Amino acid sequence: MEKFLGIGQLLDKRAADNRDKNFLYFKNEKITYKEISDISRRVVSGYVKVGIKKGDNVCIMLPNSPEYLYAWFGLARLGAVEVPVNAAFKGDFLRHVIDDCDAKVAIVHDQYIERFKLIQQNLPKLEKLIVVGGEGATNIKFTSLPFTELLKSSEKTPEQEVGPYDVGAIMYTSGTTGNPKGVILTQGMQWNCASENVKLRELNAEDIVYSCLPLFHANAQFLTAIPCLIASASYAMGEKFSPADFWDEIRSYKATQFNFIGAMLSLIYKMPTKEDDAKHLVRLAYGAPVSKDIYWECRRRFNIRFLEPFGLTESGIIAMNFYNEPNPKLGSFGKVADGYEIRIVDNNDYEVPPGEVGEIISRTTRPNLMMAGYYKLPEKTLDASRNLWFHTGDYAFKDHDGYFYFVDRKKDYLRVGGENVSSMQVEATVNTHPHIAESAATGTRTEGGEDAMVLFLVLKPGKSLTPDEFMTWAEERLPRFAMPRYIEFLEQLPKTPTERIEKYKLKERGVSANAWDRVKVGYKLKR
Repeated sequence: MEKFLGIGQLLDKRAADNRDKNFLYFKNEKITYKEISDISRRVVSGYVKVGIKKGDNVCIMLPNSPEYLYAWFGLARLGAVEVPVNAAFKGDFLRHVIDDCDAKVAIVHDQYIERFKLIQQNLPKLEKLIVVGGEGATNIKFTSLPFTELLKSSEKTPEQEVGPYDVGAIMYTSGTTGNPKGVILTQGMQWNCASENVKLRELNAEDIVYSCLPLFHANAQFLTAIPCLIASASYAMGEKFSPADFWDEIRSYKATQFNFIGAMLSLIYKMPTKEDDAKHLVRLAYGAPVSKDIYWECRRRFNIRFLEPFGLTESGIIAMNFYNEPNPKLGSFGKVADGYEIRIVDNNDYEVPPGEVGEIISRTTRPNLMMAGYYKLPEKTLDASRNLWFHTGDYAFKDHDGYFYFVDRKKDYLRVGGENVSSMQVEATVNTHPHIAESAATGTRTEGGEDAMVLFLVLKPGKSLTPDEFMTWAEERLPRFAMPRYIEFLEQLPKTPTERIEKYKLKERGVSANAWDRVKVGYKLKR
């Protein structure tokens, strides 16, 4: 494996090696290695003209597009810091990220300008908008110019020395449990994470990696775009996830690998079976979780091999399950990855024995494999790194063979009737109901200090189900202590753009007037 290269150096080297090879496929566009390197150089010159310099934090709020790569790679060349902004953010969610990161400049798509107008008086630090897809913003207090102006600049880029300890990005957490935190990521971490990814998935120059995950997410950047650059592979960028169109896009790009996250695999699996489900060139699907309930059927139906990683934006990929054994460890996210140590600990950070549930903590054996901290949050950084181990906030257990099994987010673990209940295990069972598309289990605190489960259900189109019918079905499949007290049917679950359920919104919703209450209606659970 090559030694560290900054993204700018990597672009130059690969452009020299693969001048006319296509790096990016997006819709009907094909962009070569040389083109993306040259364009990002011109963007740097434009950045310098508008006053951006090394070390400056610059927000990017764009949909998946070539312009996102130009903007990001240009910042990396200059040694400026990319701050990706979740494209779903608006109102106070958007204000928090823009203001918290201290950005003076934001690169924004024209379709999001109205969101900035609504909060402009609450963004005292922001000065300039660089607008993609328009001629700039009007009737707004910020100076603005079109992104196309940057592309007119000279290709002669001011040389910047960028090292592994220079900050490459501040990525804000999904905010599934509260206010998003800015995770400081060095260019060295970006390089190491991507390099390990190349090795683990055996990525090579013949591969075309498809990902419809948003570029403001670490997965699309460090597990797709940069690995493709390192391996001289090609990146097939999907605009957004569509279960109905997924395989057609895979085939149109002739993709050999794809990335998935969250509920994507389950939604793909639930699509109607077609004769051509296995007619594609994909040899590897990379993502998590790989549900043990659908693993073998997905292997048979789609003829693909799985590689399941476990990690966080803060930690990188700390464990891996290759699923390459005759009898793979289904349900496990694998063994510890090279460069890391993992322990399962109790609330006092003492390691627990195999089979016992505790929190996952990790640390590195090499530099630049984890975050440098949370931006402007020293107390949270110290708390997450107490006793010199990074605390993931996730519960798991380890078996005697060294394989780890995810149980739940620590904050989503429920205590019902004196028993610990994993919301994830409840949801995995509930989602096997033929009429249910998705579910989410949360808790509401009772007078006795324990939790009562609130189960939110989304039905498949055209299907119907009553609470009593569901309870009768569930009692055959769930322990008595894991049965919900409240059931509420929703049209859809609140999610981040990466398909993660925003449980904090469901917890804030609590028990609404529309919820069915088994205690109130007198439903008696079987003994």
